[in-house]
Amino acid sequence: LLLKCRDINCGLWEAIDDQLLPREVNEEEKERFFTFIRDHPSKVLLVLDGLDELPRGQLSIYTDIIRGRVLPESYIVVTARHEVGVKVRECCHTLLEVEGFTKTDAKEFILRYFKEEHLAEKLLNKLDSDMSLQDLTRNPLNTALLCLLCEDFGGKFPESRTLLYLEIVECVLRRYRRKMKLPETKQDLLVLYKVELKQLGFIAMEGLHNNSMYFDESAFEGFSSDVKSGLGFLSVEAGQSKRRPIRSYGFLHKSFQEFFAALFQCCQLLDDEISVDSLIADCRYFEEFQQVLMFTSGLLAQESEATAKALIAGIATQVNLDENLSYERLCVALDCINECKREGTTFDKEMAQFLGSHLKLQTVDCCG
Repeated sequence: LLLKCRDINCGLWEAIDDQLLPREVNEEEKERFFTFIRDHPSKVLLVLDGLDELPRGQLSIYTDIIRGRVLPESYIVVTARHEVGVKVRECCHTLLEVEGFTKTDAKEFILRYFKEEHLAEKLLNKLDSDMSLQDLTRNPLNTALLCLLCEDFGGKFPESRTLLYLEIVECVLRRYRRKMKLPETKQDLLVLYKVELKQLGFIAMEGLHNNSMYFDESAFEGFSSDVKSGLGFLSVEAGQSKRRPIRSYGFLHKSFQEFFAALFQCCQLLDDEISVDSLIADCRYFEEFQQVLMFTSGLLAQESEATAKALIAGIATQVNLDENLSYERLCVALDCINECKREGTTFDKEMAQFLGSHLKLQTVDCCG
């Protein structure tokens, strides 16, 4: 019995009925089926796929099922991302990790891709020194994109993560235009698709606020058809539910979701739709939304020196506010400044001095 957790908003028996039984099944047949399951639990293998995608409030119900309080003696397999897996692993007898496209697979792919061995070595060296890029290669498509960029840049990558992702986005947009049989253009594709990318960024930000990488078609209401296609940045999967037979969408990688959320916030800051102070006051940007803040700094550095400086000044204020959090927040500030690199300039060094001029702290206790 395979149940997709993202389509569950009810108890176990209702979920089995909704996702697995035919639409035309009558009550007598349904009850006979359920009776068989209750009477012969050892003949049942229950697969709960994507436990981390359960709606809030349902996890405790399904944790009891995993503990064997509903179908004792049945076999249960649960798949989940790490953070939710940690919460239920004490209920399980065996722990397995889905390796998927491994580091070894990525290395073999890269070595096969390049005819020139020195380019493969340059990319592999880059991956060894950058854990975030290494994580990106868990997806074969992302690995192919990195190979394309390495080829385009002759093995010399952009200096910051933000600049790298800007190049990846342009690469995916070019691929999207070829797929849609649209003519070649010399126009900057990030400018050409600015509205659509901002709309995608709004969806990305909403997902992060809801702690989800997935969303349904209702998220596209009022948006253009290009956004509904995902522009090449979304994967699509059909839903299992009879009551809500909807497709589910998700970003190719969480870092893409964070980048687009940052792009949305960058647009909001530049258009005066939100203020730096209101953004920085949200402590999540120094915790789970750190990557969004870093990308936001990097994007602002490319668009507006004044707004980028205002953001760094705002971050400095937060560093000054609480001595207990000063070290962690200073680390975030330095990561943000590292994203302010611009080719052929010393803007990131200027920003470091600018941060220093706004700090009131004389010392910070740096551990580790």
